[in-house]
Amino acid sequence: MARHRGRYQPQKIEPYELSRSRIEGWLKCEGCFWLDRVRGVKFPSFPPFNINSLTDKLLKREFDDYRGKNPIPWITEQGWPNLIPYDHENLENWTDSLHFGSSPDKFNTIHKETNILFGGGIDDMMINRDTEKIHLVDFKSTAQLGANPSPINLQGKWKQGYKRQMDMYLWIGKRKGLPMSNDCFFLYVDGKHEGLTGMGLGKSSLPKLEFTPSWIHYAANDEWVEPTLFRVKETLHKEECPSHDSDCEYALFLNGVKSLAS
Repeated sequence: MARHRGRYQPQKIEPYELSRSRIEGWLKCEGCFWLDRVRGVKFPSFPPFNINSLTDKLLKREFDDYRGKNPIPWITEQGWPNLIPYDHENLENWTDSLHFGSSPDKFNTIHKETNILFGGGIDDMMINRDTEKIHLVDFKSTAQLGANPSPINLQGKWKQGYKRQMDMYLWIGKRKGLPMSNDCFFLYVDGKHEGLTGMGLGKSSLPKLEFTPSWIHYAANDEWVEPTLFRVKETLHKEECPSHDSDCEYALFLNGVKSLAS
């Protein structure tokens, strides 16, 4: 696929590649998105969360054991006995977030009205044997360190981004012609510490970390996604930096630089 990546160049005719995380960045702060995509300003990167990536990898392997064959017993116990891990020839491609724009076989779509190549990498999918609908599944890891861990939920400002991620992937899946269901799921694993004296190193040379799993249903809504792409395209063509969001973590620093420069 011809690719237009990195700093936005309006004279290029190739579809401009924007990941799900870039759109999330625009939603959080239009000003930072503009500096990044239009001016090429490099923002600080975050270190990789290897433990989270490892739990994702292991959960994916568990899904693979049942893929295309049988329900996962634990998910059946959560009240969803008709779901089995989805088996598709392009599933591995769809999980590739780093190279999502390199091929039509990846999890992407070209929005012709804005000429944006939009995509990302899913964690997994399940298919309902009764309805033949496909359900997105996202793996999440956390560890509540307080004395009385509470049940995991999707409340809280920062978790709204998780929901928007599902909305965006739902929209992309529909555009790829998949029979998507709005019923999506988060498989959360929460590291345990209550009632444990350690990781078992005194009893074994292989210490273990235990998790409490949660299966959380989310009714996704992708109606906002396409209108947002039109607004993002408008931002890419702005000649001056838009205002930063009031909650932007970089706004204070950037405003300080402007003051020093003046």
